[in-house]
Amino acid sequence: MICSYACALKEHPELTEAIETLSKHPIAHWYTDRDPSAKENLDAYLNTNEDCQETDEPVLQSDVIVVYGLPSKDCKDHFSSDGYNKTTEDYKCFLQLLKETNRSKKRTIYILEPDAIGLLMDPDGVTKGLKYEKNLRMAIKMLSCRDSSSEIYIDIGYWCLGSDEQAAKVAKLVNYIDKHNKCKGIALNTSNYRSNAEMDVSCERFCRASRRNYSCIVDTSRNYLGPPASGEWCNVKHAGIGFPPTSSTGYKCIDYFLWVKPPGESDGEGTDRSSDAMLGPPAGNFFYEHFLILWNNGYFVREQEASKIKTH
Repeated sequence: MICSYACALKEHPELTEAIETLSKHPIAHWYTDRDPSAKENLDAYLNTNEDCQETDEPVLQSDVIVVYGLPSKDCKDHFSSDGYNKTTEDYKCFLQLLKETNRSKKRTIYILEPDAIGLLMDPDGVTKGLKYEKNLRMAIKMLSCRDSSSEIYIDIGYWCLGSDEQAAKVAKLVNYIDKHNKCKGIALNTSNYRSNAEMDVSCERFCRASRRNYSCIVDTSRNYLGPPASGEWCNVKHAGIGFPPTSSTGYKCIDYFLWVKPPGESDGEGTDRSSDAMLGPPAGNFFYEHFLILWNNGYFVREQEASKIKTH
């Protein structure tokens, strides 16, 4: 069980059934320099996953780790920009600690640096001088050296793939960063609400443009109802937990559905956002009210006849 859920249960025992149901499925661990106990929490995650049930489902046989420690990350919205990695050398030590801590014999699915490619594509040049490209190339090199069973997916913001022209620009950048073709592909919809069908179109568009044998993963943790018309991404008021993690996606270019963003963890305070956003705690903290919305409007209640959570 992830740390935020264990803490939430102590304060909100009425969430027991819902959280226990979600915890039967793999939820990604965020290895981030925003966490002062990053190594200890990574250890706890890897030890919890070590005794995984025997299964032919690749996702259930894998550790899923989001690497989120790029110096000057989230340099536009600044909801998640704090962290102790200030230089390339800091980042190298951060990655080395990940490699040394992750001694698991299981496959590791790495999701690399949410927002980074999207920010590199920003027309305002917000990443200028921040060494995003150099640091991403270093991360790929270091993580791909671990063993042949590791799979690396670079996160791509869905908004970067809205047309063939945009996809071509993104593919050129990804091909440059992944110069030696060490990545399995790209991660889409991380911490967002876009539909699986929409993400399949984006995935195929990118794969064609890349001219490489790339594929995709899609974060389904909160996309059951699809996105609001406003395109809001921060603690969306009308959302639901999506399809559980699986390799049986039904889409030829999508390797896995994964829960990358733990359902119920905040996207940030939500200040100065649209009317579709809820004001919440700092990014990554458990957000009780949003968890209720996600559970009551999501896959398990609507398709598996799970009980709604009632509040008093």
